Amino acid sequence: MRLKQLTMCLLGLSMAACSTYPISNHSNTSVNLDDRAVQGLNAMYNYPNYDFNGSLNVDFAVEKKSGNADKKGIDAKLQSQLDQYIAAQNIKLTKQEKADLYQAIAEGRDSYSGRSDRVQQFLSNFLKHTQFGYEGSVDFRERLATFDFSAKYQKQTLLVQTKVPMALDLKNHKFYINYFGVMPFMVNQENQDNYAYVDFSEYKDVVDKIDFKNLATYLQENTAVPYVMARPEQLQRQSLSAADKSQGVVEKIRLKSSLEEFMLQQNFFEAANRGFVKHSVIDFEKVFNEKLEKMTEEASKYDESKYSTYGMGAEEAEAYKASTKLYSLVNEKLHDRGEESEALEAEAAEAPADYDEAVDATAAATETSEDAAVAADYAAARAAAEGDSDEEGLSEEQCEALRDGKQRFSMGDVTYCQEEHYVYLLPSADDEETEHPFKIVMSDDYEKLVKKFEESGSEKLITAAEFKKLWADNSTEINALLATQKPNEFVVDVGLDEKGRAVKVDYDVNMYVQGIGTFKLNSDNHILNYGQAKKISRGQFKNAKSVEEVTKDSPFEYMIGSLTRALGSKGAVEASSDQAVKSFDRQVEDLAARVYDNTGSYSKTYEAVFLFMLSHEKPKIVQYYTPRELNEIARVYAYSYADQEVYDPKGKELAELEKLVEKHKLVNRNQFADSIGNEVYDVTAAAMEKRKDRQEWNKFVAQYKQPKTVFAQYYMQQFIEGEDLDNKQKVQLKRVSEILAQTYLDARKNQLTAKSIANITESDEEYIDYSLYSDVYEKVASHFKK
Repeated sequence: MRLKQLTMCLLGLSMAACSTYPISNHSNTSVNLDDRAVQGLNAMYNYPNYDFNGSLNVDFAVEKKSGNADKKGIDAKLQSQLDQYIAAQNIKLTKQEKADLYQAIAEGRDSYSGRSDRVQQFLSNFLKHTQFGYEGSVDFRERLATFDFSAKYQKQTLLVQTKVPMALDLKNHKFYINYFGVMPFMVNQENQDNYAYVDFSEYKDVVDKIDFKNLATYLQENTAVPYVMARPEQLQRQSLSAADKSQGVVEKIRLKSSLEEFMLQQNFFEAANRGFVKHSVIDFEKVFNEKLEKMTEEASKYDESKYSTYGMGAEEAEAYKASTKLYSLVNEKLHDRGEESEALEAEAAEAPADYDEAVDATAAATETSEDAAVAADYAAARAAAEGDSDEEGLSEEQCEALRDGKQRFSMGDVTYCQEEHYVYLLPSADDEETEHPFKIVMSDDYEKLVKKFEESGSEKLITAAEFKKLWADNSTEINALLATQKPNEFVVDVGLDEKGRAVKVDYDVNMYVQGIGTFKLNSDNHILNYGQAKKISRGQFKNAKSVEEVTKDSPFEYMIGSLTRALGSKGAVEASSDQAVKSFDRQVEDLAARVYDNTGSYSKTYEAVFLFMLSHEKPKIVQYYTPRELNEIARVYAYSYADQEVYDPKGKELAELEKLVEKHKLVNRNQFADSIGNEVYDVTAAAMEKRKDRQEWNKFVAQYKQPKTVFAQYYMQQFIEGEDLDNKQKVQLKRVSEILAQTYLDARKNQLTAKSIANITESDEEYIDYSLYSDVYEKVASHFKK
């Protein structure tokens, strides 16, 4: 649904143009319904101001699912393939570990579907009982518009109403909003009656570059398109209701079309006029690139200094919180500083170390990835030199022929056709039995037509009448495209007053989405008081404050922190870490470490991780090939992505691999699922690199046994590295390490308080490394589960 006129007003794109447009009254002289409808709608461009109001009703009928729709868990065939592969590779997993891994793979594919079903049902129930409305005024000469949005949710035992006033002021480059009626807790009481504003003056240069007069001309022709294009049976005069007459309607004209046809008309008209918009309105591409370049420059100067637990694992997040709290407690005891100062200094103390480590890790990962990429290119080039492979790869037509044939697909062809030509030789898990609601604009035929319309344009405006001729010239291809999708109803009723101006515009859309349900949208819109709109006073904005200012020192500012503390007081973090299945990424990291520790083999580790990564990302491929073929494909990937210092097979093993390269057509780089290949290599390389650390850690734990002793000894050992401490200092470090070990135990029980550090003295502070504390905490917590 496109309410272009109202949207345009809210965005302010035509304010300057309309302020200089002649004020005129269009009489009802045209004998054609399309002309009268277009003149009526475009009347909004010919007056300096007007008021508007409207309502929006949305009904969403959820499509009933089949009896198997709620079935969860990993596909039976995929599970069988994994079971066979695990047995063949002699991968040692407990029953629970295997179940957790399979659950993680299944959740990667099914969790969205399950959540989607629940969301759909919620939306259906919510929308059926909610009425949306809006009203406002537009003053082109003042370059000012208001838009008050309201919502009312009503059931027999519940009534909820809200109103959100908004305003756009292009003279002062501000957008105003009072959203506190929806979320009053976001500001303090004294600000709840005032507007907050967003200052967009930094975009003043962009707005100034727009030729609003040409833009208004373009929008007028765009408005005319569906009416000029309408066939006789699509335009009808409608009888008037009593409500219509009471609103000053003397004639009502209905346009009956399909959403798909309307969408193509709009998109192709826009394509045909890209040259005009670029040269006569604004060069959006140039402006976008300039802004992007500026944002990139600013981003490169950004110094990240604040960290949160977003994206952290359970133990890592717990360690971070404990370290932060420990810092606050120590500073409060030794220096008696305020909470705000403590928090800032804690971040400043921890951020540089964390940031440097993140940079080092990123650099190491990049170096590893680059090494793998060089190795893969080398292996592909070596194999290609010995074979007859076509360096250019398969064409799109060849991929389509493969898809439509009956021969068995090679892994290289499956990947190449998908990555290079978006031709799926194997069905996608997301696309089975599903039809995208807008697949008509996602096809190659659509893109070809867009290109044809764009090439038909020039720097001159293509009018609606000229566009109709272009449409006719391409009607065969357009009709074939429209035939690929079942049409959805799109109806517009335009009510005209005695001067031929649109005073009532109603939209009705029915849209069916396979697998989801049917959306019914009804929007009734009224345009009032042409040239005599309510005066918009800027005085109402004089007490407005920036969004940042009105939320400062408000409950919202501390809401997330308070919620975290509240949850932590009930052990929520610890409970969730015990009960939740590890993330898939963490599970494959653990699997890689275990396989490498048991085998000492890069290839065996890569092959094990590869299968599970492939199952998670592309399960249909795993289902398609036999366990033996999967093992062969994994061997080739391991060979192709390895640095020669890591894996350099020779003799019989090399000869076997080269035969497998040809067999599975994994010769050129674009025949590989590159993201998976690199990711598996990174996981494998990390497991190999950390093997010595794991061995030393296991010996360490075996020696000291208890969590508290392990924490104290390991903290002391790590702290001493790189430090030149005398015996007296070592004794003090040992005492501090034991105190910190007790804080670890207290934090795990959610009992970390000032009492935990009662024996800390000012001279002890130099032996507390909060970054190291967090690392040791995470390591010990990960090993000793509660």
